[in-house]
Amino acid sequence: MHRNSLADAGIRLLQESDVPAVLEVITKARTEYGMAERLDSVLEPADRDLNRTYRRQRAAYFVAIEAARIVGGAGIAPLADSDDQTCELQRMYLLSERRGCGIGAQLLNACLSAARGFGYRRCYAETIEEMQGAIRFYENNGFQALAHPMGNTGHHHNDCWLIRDL
Repeated sequence: MHRNSLADAGIRLLQESDVPAVLEVITKARTEYGMAERLDSVLEPADRDLNRTYRRQRAAYFVAIEAARIVGGAGIAPLADSDDQTCELQRMYLLSERRGCGIGAQLLNACLSAARGFGYRRCYAETIEEMQGAIRFYENNGFQALAHPMGNTGHHHNDCWLIRDL
């Protein structure tokens, strides 16, 4: 499949056996954007324990699968130190060759649908300014820029904050 061809990836909830492949996608994307230099390690403790991180209440992580291969993932969880109506979009990453073909929209829609089902009214996201493609994607999907971060994500390396109503 060519990068720009539209994809209909299989989207499903994370399974424990998916974690190594998801960590590989996250590591590749963070390295691609120079985030390895900003973080103490490319993978954070919450990354390494994805299965437990997203088994808590009002949280879910989805993976995108093409040809039996995980090509991306995204999750939602309560935004720490915020109200109970705001969730955070977390760890949304795709392999570079699968960006721009609709898989990100599929993952985002799965996350936002789950968020609505959990009773959230807003979805917050953070990223870095260098990820202009991601920022455009979020803005094209109803997210609006914020001047300051919300809650306490613990990601002090992020410098771009966004929110959207559900």
